[in-house]
Amino acid sequence: MRYQLGGYFAMQLNRPANAPHPYFTVCTNFNDSLLDYWAWQPMAWLKHEEDLTKIKEKFALSDQRLEAIRTWVAAKETEGKLSFGKIFSDLKTAKAYRAQFFNHLPNTCILSLSFLKEDVQETLQMIKINGMGHAGHLWENLTRHLKPDPEEPGEVIGYDVIGVELGVETLDSFLVHGKNLFEPLGVQVNQYGLVPDETKEKEIINFMNNPDNPVAPELWYWAQVKLYS
Repeated sequence: MRYQLGGYFAMQLNRPANAPHPYFTVCTNFNDSLLDYWAWQPMAWLKHEEDLTKIKEKFALSDQRLEAIRTWVAAKETEGKLSFGKIFSDLKTAKAYRAQFFNHLPNTCILSLSFLKEDVQETLQMIKINGMGHAGHLWENLTRHLKPDPEEPGEVIGYDVIGVELGVETLDSFLVHGKNLFEPLGVQVNQYGLVPDETKEKEIINFMNNPDNPVAPELWYWAQVKLYS
């Protein structure tokens, strides 16, 4: 297998302006994570109580349900089932979380990201050599060699190009630069807003990591996206 599982993401999809359908990406510039900062108990360094009213309205959460979410998340974090980077370590936990707390919401889904094994090993080695300390929960997950759920393999719906800053939990998508970014390479997005296949993988990654091109100066990685019912 070429890919190594990075984790699962519980998302609520939003349709971008002037787009006929949502983009199936974990990038929160487009969609909302159901495991965002507000799902954790308040922390002194994280001023997330300020916009809590908007969060409760958006997700139709009562005070009681929000507290139940935070209690549940704290317990699962202790068990190693999820982490602050909005990532679940196994499909069963992600699906249980969505079903228990968000079954009243429309347009929710579980997505997974898997990365090329050679990219993972190269980056982990770079982290080790440079002593970068905390490299983000995504990379911590990748060191654990997570195994996909054999009973529910999921559907490959396309490929994202994920922008990462080591030590930062937020993941970007090539889509922040527009869905037509790869048209000069002869690539158009599919109905999920993703690159449809691996045909132009090398050309796309070279394009994204070329400092002469008008893209954010991040580390960009090719990622397989799966959708789970």
